[in-house]
Amino acid sequence: MLLHCASNWDALAGFHYESTAAAEDGANSAYTGALLSWESFRELTSAELAEIENVRVELNASAHEHPDSSENEA
Repeated sequence: MLLHCASNWDALAGFHYESTAAAEDGANSAYTGALLSWESFRELTSAELAEIENVRVELNASAHEHPDSSENEA
């Protein structure tokens, strides 16, 4: 999972990747220079895991409330 965050680290969007390498490639393509500050995986704290779950729930709810409108464009 690669999260797009605001300057205060609130998650604005999330993108699923099949591997860390794919996420790194996606980040580098979307955000020039992102890999300069890439942090390798570490075990997450219980507070971080709870935040991830909250963001997951919010993103899923948003996706259901706002389905892809491009399907309706002609």
